[in-house]
Amino acid sequence: MRGALFILALALVACTPAHQERIATLAAECPATAQEGFAALDCRVAHGADNYMVHFAGEPAGATGGEVTVEAGDQRLTEGNVSAYLAPNIEDVDGDGADDVMIARDSGMVNVNYAFWRNVRGHYVRLGEVSGVEFKRTADGLLAVPARGGAADWSVYFYSISDTAMTPVATVDVHAEGDDQGHVTSSTCTLNEAPGIAALHLTQAQAQTKFCAEPAARVFD
Repeated sequence: MRGALFILALALVACTPAHQERIATLAAECPATAQEGFAALDCRVAHGADNYMVHFAGEPAGATGGEVTVEAGDQRLTEGNVSAYLAPNIEDVDGDGADDVMIARDSGMVNVNYAFWRNVRGHYVRLGEVSGVEFKRTADGLLAVPARGGAADWSVYFYSISDTAMTPVATVDVHAEGDDQGHVTSSTCTLNEAPGIAALHLTQAQAQTKFCAEPAARVFD
């Protein structure tokens, strides 16, 4: 009983304004761009009234991966073997009113590969990884992640989310045609993969119509 009370006290301290103020005082905000190499750094990510402490582990010269830890309440969310040190994103990805933690694992020219730590009633659960430029939600509660493949090509990934898992539902590819001045004159959207449409009671044709009509797939509008 005493042990449980002690853990509860630690959790409450981690969420107090005094604790948040101490983090804000002791650590500078994390850099907005990726670090060169894998030097040790302690910094913070501010989101609203909250501050999340971030620890980038120091790695020897020539290392090809590093380790990132984010303090989230009484939890330490750790990602190993990340290929770039980027500040994590704190946002309500799933629309349930609680902020989730997205830890960057890899970054390309445009897209970023994130580990998705979902806030499930105050406890963070790692659901998996997603890659893209932003996170959107559909009206029926699916997560939509647009990823840019080139100036004229995008892929949009749709997932269903539970407390413990993130399941691929469908992927659509969007391609644009343009004129000599670089203006988009038309675009096409096709269903590429559809591993989860049976659970939604959709045919291939219905799935293409549905997902291509989603705002997240209207990348050239």
